[in-house]
Amino acid sequence: MNTKYFLIALLFGQVAQPVFALEKDKSSREFKFSYENKSYLGRDNVYREINRFSLENTYKYQLNKKNNLSIQLPYSYARLDSANGRVNTLAGIKDATISHTMETRKAKPGLYGVKWVFKVGLPIGKEQLSAGEDAVYQAMNETGQGLDKAPLGAGFNFGFDLNLNQIYNPNRNVEYVLGYTVHGAYSTLEEQLSKKDPGDSIRLGFKNTLKKGKSHQYQYGITANYTAETFSSRAQAGLPIESRLPSKIEYTLLLRSEVMRNANLKQILHFEYQQKDLFESLSSDGKFIKTDQGDRIKLDWFYEHKLNAKVTQRYGITSLFGEPNDNKEATGPAPVPPLGKDYNSRIEDIQATYGRIYTLNKYRKWYWNVSRGLTEDSRDYVAEAGLNFTF
Repeated sequence: MNTKYFLIALLFGQVAQPVFALEKDKSSREFKFSYENKSYLGRDNVYREINRFSLENTYKYQLNKKNNLSIQLPYSYARLDSANGRVNTLAGIKDATISHTMETRKAKPGLYGVKWVFKVGLPIGKEQLSAGEDAVYQAMNETGQGLDKAPLGAGFNFGFDLNLNQIYNPNRNVEYVLGYTVHGAYSTLEEQLSKKDPGDSIRLGFKNTLKKGKSHQYQYGITANYTAETFSSRAQAGLPIESRLPSKIEYTLLLRSEVMRNANLKQILHFEYQQKDLFESLSSDGKFIKTDQGDRIKLDWFYEHKLNAKVTQRYGITSLFGEPNDNKEATGPAPVPPLGKDYNSRIEDIQATYGRIYTLNKYRKWYWNVSRGLTEDSRDYVAEAGLNFTF
């Protein structure tokens, strides 16, 4: 972990409020705590249990009517218990994210709105993992969608998004986005020669929002992501092993509807089709495995019910379905692992969720949410709570 970057980001978050002349009542600070639990049978037929605690500290500063700044400082602790008695942990501060949004032109009928977002990922999280920490990371990958974004740190990333917004009429709004991100290289394992150089990425997106009166809103859109070639290397038994993952394009289709069933009840349906391509993983015995990841469908159906002026409850079902992964190629020491489709990687993740939002006053709001997995692929339990301060 690069401590100086973390201290700089934390100090900047603390002093930004008195230093900048902020827009009154438009800035915020949010604390979010979450807990996740998952028990499963691994590919090696060993039962495992993962418990993870996460903390996110997010600052949002409205500098003026056209500029805002956001800083996110996350922390994660994960513990892996195996039936054979082994216990491993992966804990620490994760990479910080800083973004600056600048609106150079406000959208009006017949005139495009223009908004720029500049993003920086500071490498303050731990990049190099020990053998025990890497075991936790690989176990998280093995569980599929449930426990993602496991590593603490990566390289120095920076990029931008250009957002164009066109208002055709009060009931139709179209958004376009073009983004480019540079991903920095980093080392992945302690006391070993290792390197990962992720390819830069380009994002193109389109979204159309339609309104029907005050009670109905519909959205549809598509996002395409291009990622350049990724290079990985590590030493195994004193010999260098290298792997290259070719460039790829992945896209996501979006459909969403929001319907007011009455003055206090909103129904939300959210559908995504995620087309996936090749990704690369590292096996416990040092092999790089190229896998054609199965496409996925995400479907959420939930309600927001306003109980009174200060309390809103939210409940429903979230789900993710994925085709099995297809292991295409393995690079590294013999023996070669089984290739072909891994039907154990098929995803049927369904969760029931319930939560509440409490508005304490104009400047304070807190919330909590709990989820229970209904299928074998789901996280067994998820709980989260947060507190938001406006200033």
